[in-house]
Amino acid sequence: MNLFNQHIKEIHAYMDDHQKNAAAFDADQVSSSWPAGGKRNIILASDTAVELGHPDTASTSILVWTGSDSLIRDKRITVIGPDLPKARDMSLPFGRILMVSGVGFTEENCYNRYREMERLRFALDLKGYMLRAASQYRREWSRISRKALDEGLTLQIIGAALLKQLESFPWINGAELLYVTLSKEAVDSLGEITLQASRIIEAMNRLTEDLSHDCGECDLTDVCSDVTELQNLRRAAREKEKNNERK
Repeated sequence: MNLFNQHIKEIHAYMDDHQKNAAAFDADQVSSSWPAGGKRNIILASDTAVELGHPDTASTSILVWTGSDSLIRDKRITVIGPDLPKARDMSLPFGRILMVSGVGFTEENCYNRYREMERLRFALDLKGYMLRAASQYRREWSRISRKALDEGLTLQIIGAALLKQLESFPWINGAELLYVTLSKEAVDSLGEITLQASRIIEAMNRLTEDLSHDCGECDLTDVCSDVTELQNLRRAAREKEKNNERK
């Protein structure tokens, strides 16, 4: 399935437009020795050195995928804006876009695969890093402790750890990660680019989880009408339900 090919191209165009404020890294060249937090990463406001994506500022976060390996710059981490060491005692707007290429994505499995990949951000266990809150779509709020910042934690390290986790999925061929901390305007404009992709994912959620919902009352009808894969997903889900009822 190539639902998000155009969105990925637009994200890359956005990265090109912000190249002068960007730094790119190879995840394989980033230190992997950062210690785990042992599931004890509770960071109070008084212990926070950097806050990312606070509800009072801009935040956008999404995961998109493609079957075209050539669209993904595997293991590339790009940071547009200040990284953590340059943001002490700041609350920064935050954008996080994870782009994945893989094989075997079908109408039957794509949403379940998406959820498996999304769960990884909640499982990320790095000392001094706390994912404070994340709505299901398009926002992420996290904290970095003062001690972790003093010891050298960066977005590169956080990103490399996340990309490393993705290697556990045999159907993933490559993954690329974008972080944006430049400004509220930069994060908002990134959110506008990914808005349609998030609506597609929300439509997948409704089609997969709520087979009885009334399409006539749904605010995502336009998305389903325009995206053939979503129509196929709906048919596949209904057929699966019918087969279960026959058993």
